[in-house]
Amino acid sequence: MICEGCGGEVMDALRNPDKVWCDSCFQRRISYAIPYPWHPDYYDVKTRWHPEHPAHPDAAWKLLRSVSPRACVVEIGALFGDWTVQAIEKGKVGTVFSIDPWAEEHQGGPIAFMQWQKKVEKYLYDQAIPIRARSQDFAPYFPLMIDILYIDGSHRYKDALEDMKLWTPKVRPGGLILVHDMNNKGVLRAAHEFFGVDRCKKNLVMFGPKVVPTFRIFKEGRWREDG
Repeated sequence: MICEGCGGEVMDALRNPDKVWCDSCFQRRISYAIPYPWHPDYYDVKTRWHPEHPAHPDAAWKLLRSVSPRACVVEIGALFGDWTVQAIEKGKVGTVFSIDPWAEEHQGGPIAFMQWQKKVEKYLYDQAIPIRARSQDFAPYFPLMIDILYIDGSHRYKDALEDMKLWTPKVRPGGLILVHDMNNKGVLRAAHEFFGVDRCKKNLVMFGPKVVPTFRIFKEGRWREDG
């Protein structure tokens, strides 16, 4: 595939209905699309974003902090625990339920689970609760209302779509839904189908620990799109 922005070859591109973008061109594209107050004194050289710009990585953690002081978070796809720890430390959330099978046939496998435990050690079974299961299988048994839902599990179209269908009804009104890796074709297709193409285009932020396009929206009966 060829990037419509720079003309370079793209291995795993953000695909819109009519265009393909590499990550770099996509980041530049949304920086032009989203207005923000720019001043060189406030420009972050490392990230290339103004700190108040919705695409600045820290803005995403501010989103988490805005939801609830002790938010109940469900993280679908935890792998090594990078996001788990940052949600607790930077997002100031209450409890993160990390759902991941950590099975031999999945990315990372049991070794990834050992690394997850080591990374979240000081929060383990207090603010970081591991649930070793497929997210689709466990969804009917999760008993709590969710303040923040972070979807970063299987990137296959059918799996990602099923996660959205099964877990978004469990998010309370006013809660926050995040869908990571919107530069993945399977995830993007599922999000377009479930949330709508226009809504996905209008509600993108850059999110870490690997700063990539992430769809975000608040749930208030009808979706609230003002972030």
